[in-house]
Amino acid sequence: MSTTFTQQGGAEAIYLGWYGKCEEATGTTEALTFNLVTSQFSDSTKLTWNNGDDFRDQLIRVYWVNSTNQNQSVFDQAEFEELDAVGLGSAWTPGFTTLYPGNMYRFIFKTGSATCTLDEFVEGKVGDNDTTYRLVHECCINDDRALTTPFVPGTMAQQAGAETIYTGWYGVCEEDKPLDETDPDREAMEIDLVNEQYSNAQPVVWSDGNGLRTHLLKIYWVNSNNQNQKVFDQAEFEELAALGLGSIWAPGFTTLYPGNCYRFIFKDGATNTIDIPEFYHVKLGDDDTEMRLNLGGCCPTTTTTTTTTTTTTNTATTTTTTTTTNTATTTTTTTITSTTTTTTTATTTTSTTTTGTTTTTTITSTTTTGTTTSTTSTTTTYNNGIPTTTTTTAG
Repeated sequence: MSTTFTQQGGAEAIYLGWYGKCEEATGTTEALTFNLVTSQFSDSTKLTWNNGDDFRDQLIRVYWVNSTNQNQSVFDQAEFEELDAVGLGSAWTPGFTTLYPGNMYRFIFKTGSATCTLDEFVEGKVGDNDTTYRLVHECCINDDRALTTPFVPGTMAQQAGAETIYTGWYGVCEEDKPLDETDPDREAMEIDLVNEQYSNAQPVVWSDGNGLRTHLLKIYWVNSNNQNQKVFDQAEFEELAALGLGSIWAPGFTTLYPGNCYRFIFKDGATNTIDIPEFYHVKLGDDDTEMRLNLGGCCPTTTTTTTTTTTTTNTATTTTTTTTTNTATTTTTTTITSTTTTTTTATTTTSTTTTGTTTTTTITSTTTTGTTTSTTSTTTTYNNGIPTTTTTTAG
């Protein structure tokens, strides 16, 4: 999957997303570093719009949260061109000039009608609800987890004297922990911003014990038409809530969905911290983090299969002796011996496979007695913690 940037006739176009994904067919990633100044990838291929313009020609800005989380670094095309016109483009340093895989960026494009496709870039915007996209460390190889570095939850913190900004992807495969769809530490859940809790009713709180919204200013999410951003504005929500109208607040959104990217802005304050275990945020200086989007969810775990076979053999022997004596003293003895052997083989196979938020366990029992075979298969699928069981019998 790639993203096609599409200009709009009467408005700037905004795209927020993750650069670097796992190729479904190969299990590898092909994302390359990209030079914004030359519009070239690290292999020297050039990225252009369908009208022939270089990528940079239709660009207004690219944003990347800076290393202090206090504001955003920016590649500003107009500012760069001004310096470049007087021969100082190579000395432009206010922001950055390179896009690195394993990071999140926000693009703003000029108005127009052209299109440009950036492979390996996956956007997240309003309407992309509960997708299966998950971040993995490196990519899935041979249907197993090629994961060696435990994921560290992205702690977000307030800073005294400055608002803090965190941009990242919500939904991460935690390779060092077993999957548990009922625990937000194990699997990303929807977050109810109004009630400050996960979908399993577990609260989302700061280190001082206050709920998520206490130290929150805004959360941004690109809207469905890519023309602007939807926002959950804490101050605006509180004003309505104070009048008993919080339940009808609708200018933005009130739920965070896994498989999407968000930008948080927190109030300045003390050293309070908050952990949303499945939120992975990135910033300037995180050069090629090796975190990649896997579009099918988490890497499948190795399927665990256990087979037990029991064979029972029963042998029954019957002997019949018939003796006939006639009056001529002739004796005839006939002995008939019949042996019957019955073998019963019972095989039970248990197979468990976990892929993303779905765990499937199949128990198959096969019994063969003589020439008769019967098979019973029971499959239980847990999807987000909800079990579904089906049983089939044959023979």
